[in-house]
Amino acid sequence: MQNAYTLEEIEQRGLATYAAKLKSVLEPAENGRVVAIHLDSEEYATGRDSPEARRAIRGKHPSGQLLLMDIGNEPNYSLAARFLAGQPRLCKS
Repeated sequence: MQNAYTLEEIEQRGLATYAAKLKSVLEPAENGRVVAIHLDSEEYATGRDSPEARRAIRGKHPSGQLLLMDIGNEPNYSLAARFLAGQPRLCKS
């Protein structure tokens, strides 16, 4: 069974995974693209935009919660909140 995380937990877990495991792998080669991180497995997929990244990770993990964010120097952390909650939310790094 998949864990159910709050938006704050999604943000914390996803950003921690990105910082610890993915940033050095994805930047700068993937800058400007979007990464989708599956929170339970910490696996990821990238795409040109959030729908493409989401479809790619859902091919591997059909269920579970995701963090989606822009890759690069100025990632858009609010993308995850908009995707999950349907409303804007600013997150400070």
